[in-house]
Amino acid sequence: VNQSGHIIGKFMQYILANMFLNWGISNTSTVTLSIATIIIAVSILSYISVRIANILFKRFILGLIHHYWSSRLITSFEKLKIINKVTHLIPSCLFLFVSPLLTFSKYTWTLHLTVTVVNIALLFLLFNSLKLIFSCLDIFTIWYQGLKLLNKQPIRSYVQFIKITLSIIAIILSIALIINKSPFVLLTGIGALSAVLLLVFKDTITGFVSSIQVSAQDLVRVGDWITIPQFHANGDVIEISINTVKIRNFDQTIITIPTQSLVTSGVQNWRGMTDAGGRRIKRALYIDIDTIKFCKKGLFEEIKKIKILQKKIENQEKVILEHNQENQ
Repeated sequence: VNQSGHIIGKFMQYILANMFLNWGISNTSTVTLSIATIIIAVSILSYISVRIANILFKRFILGLIHHYWSSRLITSFEKLKIINKVTHLIPSCLFLFVSPLLTFSKYTWTLHLTVTVVNIALLFLLFNSLKLIFSCLDIFTIWYQGLKLLNKQPIRSYVQFIKITLSIIAIILSIALIINKSPFVLLTGIGALSAVLLLVFKDTITGFVSSIQVSAQDLVRVGDWITIPQFHANGDVIEISINTVKIRNFDQTIITIPTQSLVTSGVQNWRGMTDAGGRRIKRALYIDIDTIKFCKKGLFEEIKKIKILQKKIENQEKVILEHNQENQ
């Protein structure tokens, strides 16, 4: 395949060069015009390909999605512009495919130009791929939050950690492409800056570890009613992320606290009461001791007239009567 592509490239270079030479243009100018023609042609082809791919994807893929996805996911899919981000990968792929056409063996500067075009195409491919992956992770988060699971774990903190990790990898690869060095060379240099990185990402690392503890020990879930007196928080958890936890109080105000506070602070979780379907309420009942006395027959008959107590008293009378008969 590589040999066939090389032959096709040489053939196209030969056609372009002969065309410009027949017009009376010098050899050096012919090479420049050939490269400019290839770049313009690929740019036009990329624009047309992106437009056609957008039309085809929106017609077929969106039609397929409407049959299997919920309306919430479809709205998020369109809002995040997943199809546009997929089609934006086409120009970079086309430039990578035709990059050998830019190299003319007799002119060394064309080789440097080809390397530059390839690096730029790779940077755009990396950037657009990262945007697409982030959008797919957001779609996954929305889908997971829509599931009706009894022990649903807070997925947003894990997704944010994956995004941060991918962003760091993308930055390292981008710098490696720009300076034309191996990424492993940069990693060895980053090792010397680990103390600075730990200081910069201290809150993020602490929040991620705390979110893992919250998830593993099932301390708090999204939707739980929790109380944290230290932060004057008393309401429902609406979001657990890698750094913060959002709580909607009952006065509809939203309070944001650090994720690590769920582990280090005293948190009262009312989930047990909610799962039980009832609530135990403690109240003080004051009784005047002088009002306590034995129930005489007259008072007993008066109490039996109360409908709420009537059945209870009759049952209790039977129990007492049976107990007295057994003891005789």
